[in-house]
Parts: sequence; structure tokens; C-alpha cells
Amino acid sequence: MNSKNLKFLVILLIVLIGAYPVNAMPYWAKPGVYIKYASLRHEEIARKYASTGMSLSTGDVVLEVNGTYIQMSAMGDTYLTFTILGDEGDYLLMKLILEMFNVTIKQFGDKTVVLWPESALISKKTLDNETLFNVTEARYSCTYKIRKEDSMVFDTAGTNYGHTILWDDLGNAPITVDQPFQLVGFAGNSVSKVVNVTSLDVSVITRTSNFTKPVIYVRTAGGMSVKTPIGEVSFSGTDAILYFDGSTGMFVTGLFPTAPDLAACGVKLVYFMDQWGMYMSRNHKEDGKLYTYGIGFYDTNAEFGVAETVQFSKSETDTKYLYTAVVLLLVLAVVVAWRKRQ
Repeated sequence: MNSKNLKFLVILLIVLIGAYPVNAMPYWAKPGVYIKYASLRHEEIARKYASTGMSLSTGDVVLEVNGTYIQMSAMGDTYLTFTILGDEGDYLLMKLILEMFNVTIKQFGDKTVVLWPESALISKKTLDNETLFNVTEARYSCTYKIRKEDSMVFDTAGTNYGHTILWDDLGNAPITVDQPFQLVGFAGNSVSKVVNVTSLDVSVITRTSNFTKPVIYVRTAGGMSVKTPIGEVSFSGTDAILYFDGSTGMFVTGLFPTAPDLAACGVKLVYFMDQWGMYMSRNHKEDGKLYTYGIGFYDTNAEFGVAETVQFSKSETDTKYLYTAVVLLLVLAVVVAWRKRQ
């Protein structure tokens, strides 16, 4: 075999090895799993702000639903729940549920989008081109998809919004510096990129759980600003600060004005402030401990045991066997050709 053919075999082998599909999902992310996050009201913190004539919400959200812009502010608890509804081959079908309590809602335009049960309505006031509602609770939900090979978020129309915030797949495709993170949602079509990834020797404590050290700190920047009907919100150097559990890769707490999983559901801007975490940080501060920052983990049914063996279908198994056989034959051919040249 001449050198030209040998070179071709080597290149083909490299391409085949590099093309082998890798799932960028943690082992626990499978249909039926939900992860719930919370930004909770704390009475002492709320009273302190009220005594100064200010109010502090647990969540402020701006979203667009069928062309209607909606601004919501919760004085009670706020929850975000993400559920994996199903596996569609290359994608996971996801459902987002936003729940807010003791909510003031401002809707812009002539159409009213009802996000509350009839019994929850306290008052309604119509102003110029906007309507103001006070409700005891509000609920918004939507579906979107996460591509399994790279954890990228897509809306139902197929637009790519960037990397999910729900996990950092530490075992297969960890988040890295300079990686584009959020592709859609910022003013001027700007893109948010990862600017810092650091393993921290701290534990993260939320209202319901203690995530032992280490945690993975991820900071993104580049989005610059978000435009909404209530004005443009600018950021000074940082778009998002995210903390992931160092053993499972699950997102545990963070602060962000927007995120791919939210933007894919029409959520334009968010501001979460967990008052429980604020209280604990002020009154129980301790080296090596980080309390809920922005919004934090609350509940899940995910099983975080030893990574399980995945049972592939017969067609998937046959494909893997064929792939392995082809690679082994190519390796053998390269070795034989190389020896003949010696």
C-alpha cells in the first residue's frame, strides 16, 4: 500500500472516531423527571423592606403570550418547575411551569390573557393601553425541547436558544469558557458566552437541600441588554451567574435576567430574589457555605445513584456493533499497511 492510501485510511479513521455520537445529558435526565426551583418569601426580610416604604418581590417576570406582553410581580412565593415529558429520539420534550403567588399583573394591549383561576382574581383596573390585575395566584406553562447531543434548547418552531441551564453535563460535554451560551433573547441579536468556569470548594444550601462541595461556578457575559415594553434593561459585564452541583451537574442556584429555557417559552426578562437565602446570608453567614442566590433548588424526583447501564434498542445496538467493527477493521488495515512500509 502506498503512502497516499495509508494517509487516506488514517484520515478516515480519525473522522469516524470523531463522529461517534455522544449524549450531552447527565444519566439522571430521563422522561418523568422533574426539577423544581423556588424563590421564597421571608417575613422578616419582607417586613424590613416594608418599614422603609419599599416592597421586595420574590419574582418579576416579563413574558409574551400570543402577541400580548405581560409583566408579573409576586409578593408571595415563586416556583419554576421543569419536567421531562418524553424522549423523542434526538430531543427531550420539556415542560416549563411558572407559579407565582400574591401577584400584580400588568398586561399591555387590548387582549387579556388569563393566567389565573377565576377564584384568584382580587381586582382589575383598566388604564391607557394596559390593564392591571391583582390575583392570589398565577400560572403559566409551555413546552420546548432540549437536543440530547449538545443540551441545546429549542422552541416548538425549531429556533435554537442556547445551552440549557438545567445541567452541566460534567461527564460527557462540560460547559467551557468561550462557549456560546444564550443565542436568542438579547437586544441587537447579541450572544451571551461563557467567560468563567470554576470549581469552588463550597457547599450550596437551599431551603430544602444541602449540596456538598464542590460546586461548579459558571458566569456568562456579552448579552448586554434586553428590550421589553417596560423599557430596556442593561447589564454591566455579567449576564448570568450559575452554580451547578459538582457530582450530578444539576443546576442548584443562580441569578440571571434571561435563560435559554425561559426565552424558548416567551419569557423575555426575569428577576428572582429568594428572601430566605437573603435572610440566611445575612444572619448565618459561614465560610464554605453559599445560600440560595436568586432562585434555588427546591425539589426533584431524579435518582442520583450510581450511573445506570442504558439498555439500547436492537437497532441501536446493531449500529454500535457495526460502528465498532468498522473502526477495528480500519485500525487493523492501518497497522498492516504501516508494517508493510517498514
